[in-house]
Amino acid sequence: ARLKCTPENVKIISRLAGIKESGDWSKMTDFLGYPIDYYTLQGMMTRELFVPEKAKLDELSHYIHRNSESGILLVPDYNSESFMEQNKNASFWPQFLVDNENYAIVKTRIVPTRNEWQLEVDYGNSSNEDFGGLPNSFKLNAVDEDQDIELSFRVQSVVLNQELKMPFQW
Repeated sequence: ARLKCTPENVKIISRLAGIKESGDWSKMTDFLGYPIDYYTLQGMMTRELFVPEKAKLDELSHYIHRNSESGILLVPDYNSESFMEQNKNASFWPQFLVDNENYAIVKTRIVPTRNEWQLEVDYGNSSNEDFGGLPNSFKLNAVDEDQDIELSFRVQSVVLNQELKMPFQW
């Protein structure tokens, strides 16, 4: 599949799945059935900290950390009145598991505000210097009332700042 996206719109094409869609992020949310935006997708694919629909990470000041055997868990401070008031319309908030030794994100979990579904991205210890430290593989697991989907991704190449060629016109 090929995906071309900006903060305003997204295009996706997959000959194998028979998908050819173009539109804004609300259309992608409707298509997937899960809320998604540019910054969330970018953060998940690049193994970085992110908050939904925001370009700035100042929202992370409302996160608290908990130490565990598997790493440092960063979670939103749901007890913060200012955080809850500022984000009362948010449909989800990410949680991050960070490795104790190298401080790399090991897992990202997206938990909705209404607990209808859950999405987890597991990076393991995957990173590749050939790709500028980006993960070279990751697993995505999405669970809701009706289905449990697990996908494994392997990055074969990374090309930055080059025109993406689509096989036909939109």
